[in-house]
Amino acid sequence: MTKRFLLLPFLLVPALAVWGSNCDGSGNCYIRAAAAGTRDGSSWTNACSGFAGACAPSNMTRGVIYWVAAGSYSSATFNTAASGSTNITIRAAAPSNHGPAGDWNSGFAGLATISGVNYITTPYWIFDGQSRGADWRSGYNFHFINSTDGSNAPFVISAANLTFQYLDIQGTTNRTGPSYNDNGILATASANNLYVGYCYVHETGNTQFQLNYGTSNNATFEYNYIYLNHTGQNDTHDEAFSITYSNLIIRFNVMQDIMWTAFISDANCCTPNLSNWDIYGNVFYWDSAYASGSYTPFLGNGIVGLTGENWSGYLHF
Repeated sequence: MTKRFLLLPFLLVPALAVWGSNCDGSGNCYIRAAAAGTRDGSSWTNACSGFAGACAPSNMTRGVIYWVAAGSYSSATFNTAASGSTNITIRAAAPSNHGPAGDWNSGFAGLATISGVNYITTPYWIFDGQSRGADWRSGYNFHFINSTDGSNAPFVISAANLTFQYLDIQGTTNRTGPSYNDNGILATASANNLYVGYCYVHETGNTQFQLNYGTSNNATFEYNYIYLNHTGQNDTHDEAFSITYSNLIIRFNVMQDIMWTAFISDANCCTPNLSNWDIYGNVFYWDSAYASGSYTPFLGNGIVGLTGENWSGYLHF
């Protein structure tokens, strides 16, 4: 019996230390641009002022939720080392769900805008804005915008197991010319197990989802509003999806005012091998003003344009 009691503290301490090493000690960190306390992330009063200090990716802890209040923030490189399959969640604070800290104030709710290019280089991240409006184009709590970098995107990804939900993702927006080939989400390496749902991805100089970097597996895109590509009006081929995934689901999305190659294309000619696409329940359309505008839209390869990859399995449309 004595040995049991002596061992018990050594069994409990490591489990508690996982949480105790970061922010409130219970799996929550708080980020608020206007916070003026200690800025250690332990409460809304003492929140980090951005993705810095205790809330910098270099100091983040796997399994923790980082709650983000309304305000303006700079982008970051999300590169916290993986720990098995444990996620880090970046979550917008909402009136009904904002973490357990007792010093919450309703004035902290609203739109959190993250400007610039966010790089995600390690796996297992969740970006969650929690809610949106009924029109799918308003009412978001998170706005990720890359307003100036014409060669990048609000999210540049090179890792697997990523979730993006309830986000407003905006490109450079009507900046014309050859320098503006920006995207909404851009992959620079294979990125297996990708989920994008309930997002508004819009006004990109090039393509909303530029995901044709080699072979990736398992992606689902659902209930997104995807609006206005090719705002750069240059000579690059553009789509809503330029994608070379196998085991791909694109369903229940609205795609408005998309032009050039197709709404959805592999856009990579000949490699890699692809399989198993399910595309269903989507709405594809041009509004009348767009269709008759001074920059006449066209589709070179139809709604779904395939350019010569080797296929196995199925394609369901």
